[in-house]
Amino acid sequence: MKESDIRPKNIFDEYLRLSKKDVKLFFKNVKGSNCICPGCAFPHGNHKFNKNSFSFLQCPKCSSLFVSPRPSSKVFDAFYEDSISSKYWSDVFYPTVEKSRKKLLIKPKAKKILNLIEGLPKNPKVLDVGCGTGTFLEAIQEIKPKIMACGIEPSSNMAKKAFEKGFNIENSTAENSKKFKNFADLVVCFEVTEHVHNTQEFLSKLTSFCKPGGTVLITSLTCDGFDIKTLWKDSNSVYPPHHINLLSKLGYRALFESSGLKDIQIITPGKLDADIVKNFFKENKNKKKLPDFLVNILNDENLSNSFQKFLEDNKLSSHIWVYGIKK
Repeated sequence: MKESDIRPKNIFDEYLRLSKKDVKLFFKNVKGSNCICPGCAFPHGNHKFNKNSFSFLQCPKCSSLFVSPRPSSKVFDAFYEDSISSKYWSDVFYPTVEKSRKKLLIKPKAKKILNLIEGLPKNPKVLDVGCGTGTFLEAIQEIKPKIMACGIEPSSNMAKKAFEKGFNIENSTAENSKKFKNFADLVVCFEVTEHVHNTQEFLSKLTSFCKPGGTVLITSLTCDGFDIKTLWKDSNSVYPPHHINLLSKLGYRALFESSGLKDIQIITPGKLDADIVKNFFKENKNKKKLPDFLVNILNDENLSNSFQKFLEDNKLSSHIWVYGIKK
């Protein structure tokens, strides 16, 4: 799999351009408040850099990377509801890549999750928080048709599409949800925690949807991973106002523990770190210089694939899965 398979450069660049434009519309002259580390809740961080007019700090305790100060949750809610970039994502970007993502990402993810999580009932109740148009719910039901697949989705347009596919969908944010308490054997949430305003509140809410003994699983981005560590400020994964939390592995573990989860497991089954870094340096030859040994690795397809497998096996990819059991 290549980066271009799931985010073609032309439409992804347009999404990034619109995101940067939205900063001036939604966040200009908006005062923010300092926030605690979104991972371990340490009370302050050290300033690392600014990007798109947002300040990124790094936690001195767990090394998580996060935006602080940050505007109120109401400002972010308005941004996600009305911004040009958010609408572009739901109306243009995602429909363009939905088929390829379902084939390359979502179906393999559904299969891997069912093989990974031990102790699930024969016909489990699965809740996807931030389910979009229900693509994952479709994929997991194709594998196990008797699964009760449900979702929570804040976008009214996407929630409607998921509902029309026959799923039990609540059109809400997780924080404002009124359904599904102690409901699911498995709660999943894909690529959402990097966006949320208050990670502690968010993960506590995910845990509340889960039955005692059930599993909460999230996938996200980690600042510990190769492509983010290498590109740092220049990484397209470090892109506010959409991405404001990039936790470390230690940060995710602390977050899960504080939410009442045990037997916490972390894997990084990412497939794109090497390709992302290679593409960046190909497009920005004068911006940074890679060490020669990395140039040789990334320009040789066999070596690059082996290197990516090394990152995956040693928990060094930027794509992270974290899961734990509710006490």
